[in-house]
Amino acid sequence: MCYPTNRHDSISWGNYNWTEPTDRAFKEVHVSSTDDSGIREKLPPATLLDTDQPRLIRAGVACMHDVDTIRAYVAYENQHQRRGWVLRVLARRAATLRVG
Repeated sequence: MCYPTNRHDSISWGNYNWTEPTDRAFKEVHVSSTDDSGIREKLPPATLLDTDQPRLIRAGVACMHDVDTIRAYVAYENQHQRRGWVLRVLARRAATLRVG
């Protein structure tokens, strides 16, 4: 069985303890789920997209509720790392917002 010892940082599973890597840039960001005006200020593209942690990038993209915001992050990614999976995540989120 998997028993969380600390909900956010580590999980104990039998004799194996796994500690999730943390990124200080993400610990101090508090964005409400509907506040899209501040996400670019509180979590700018350089901060969100310069991490190598897919979970953090996907979580940040899930907080985006405006296609214009997504365009800004796509532009940043295209100018810098051009990772296909990041661009697909952003495209999927934009498509979801257009439909729903």
